[in-house]
Amino acid sequence: MRPARRLLLLSRLLTLALNVTEPLLVGAYGRAAFDAVGPLLLICLPVGCFRLIAANQGMWRARRA
Repeated sequence: MRPARRLLLLSRLLTLALNVTEPLLVGAYGRAAFDAVGPLLLICLPVGCFRLIAANQGMWRARRA
C-alpha cells in the first residue's frame, strides 16, 4: 500500500474512532452506530468505486477489441 493511501486510511479510521468514542462511553449505542455511518462510507466507497471503474474499463476494452 502506498504511503498516501496509508495516511488517508489512517485519517479515516481516526475520524471513525473520534465520532464513535464518546457515544460508546456514555452507552448511547444507537447514536454511536448513527455517527459511524459517515466515516464507514468514506472508508468503503472509494475502494468499491475504484474497483467498479476498473471493471467497467476492462469491459469496454474487451468490447472494442
